[in-house]
Order: sequence, then C-alpha cells, then structure tokens
Amino acid sequence: MRRGPLTVAAALAAILATSAAYPQARLWLALNVKAENPERPSIAMLGDSHFEIVNWKILTGCPNVANFGFHGDRTDQVLARLPQVIKVRPKLIVVMAGTNDALQGIEGAIILRNLRLIEEIAVANGIDVLVLSPPPLDGVSVPAIPEAVPVPFADSDLGPDHIHLRRTAYEKLQAVVEPFVEKFCN
Repeated sequence: MRRGPLTVAAALAAILATSAAYPQARLWLALNVKAENPERPSIAMLGDSHFEIVNWKILTGCPNVANFGFHGDRTDQVLARLPQVIKVRPKLIVVMAGTNDALQGIEGAIILRNLRLIEEIAVANGIDVLVLSPPPLDGVSVPAIPEAVPVPFADSDLGPDHIHLRRTAYEKLQAVVEPFVEKFCN
C-alpha cells in the first residue's frame, strides 16, 4: 500500500483532531502540512505566506476551506488572483495582505485601495469578505486598515525573521476567524 505525505498527514490530523490533549501538536500539523483545496469551498483564505503555510482545514476544523495564500504576494497580486477565488464560489473570503507591500515601500493608500477593491469585487459577486489586520513588522510601517477585523498580534508573535508568524500568532488568528468559520463552514 502506497503511503504518500498527504495520507500520513490526513491520518495524523484525524487522530489529533479527535483529541483535546494535543492542541500544540494539532497546531504544528496545521502550520506544516498543506492540504488540497476542495472543489467548491465554503470559505477561501486569500493572502500571502502568512496564509499559504497553514493547513486551514486543521487549524479551523472546517473541512470545506480552501487556501489561496501565496508567498511574496503584494495586495495587487492578491487582487489579480481574486478571479480564480471567485470562480470557486465560496460563501466567505478571508483576506490578510499588505505585509509584502509594506516591506517593498508601497504607499499605505495603495494597499488600502487594493484591499477595498478585493472587498468590493467579492461583494459584487455575492461573496462575504472578512479582512484581517496584518501583523506588525519590526521597523516597517504597515498601514492601519479601518475595515479590518483586528488580530491582537504582538511583536513577540513574529518569528526570527521578524516577518513570519509564530504559533502564538496562529492561535490568535484561529480565535478571530472561529466565529466566521462556524457561520460559513458547511
């Protein structure tokens, strides 16, 4: 019997998902095993590497969530990928982006414009949108996004590169998206 990484990961995820005794192990799996996207997800996660590296199915407990995160993406690139997300007709798109823009010195007004366009286009297509605040960056100004649901990130939630997130940050993300997952996951 052939055992590929997804088969082993799926088995481990199933075991850990049924046990409240292993929340850290479950979170570790969520951060390190990318899952295939369902054909018709009810929730789509859209953003940069902060979203790409997460197995949202495990982190949220929703089997019907798709990951459209891509490392290095700026908000204009996230906006350019929006049609492929709309094409799968999710009920909710969760967006977190702006980190790479800030790192590249892109003006806050442009970041905000792109995020608002993402929201407007999704809503015009009958899809609800949840915009999350991006994490702080050490020494780089990330604009405040007035429409964003704040995630209580702290500087200590950043990894050694001062860009990517530690487990504590993903626990905070999990807590913020949980009510939305409960509402939209089916």
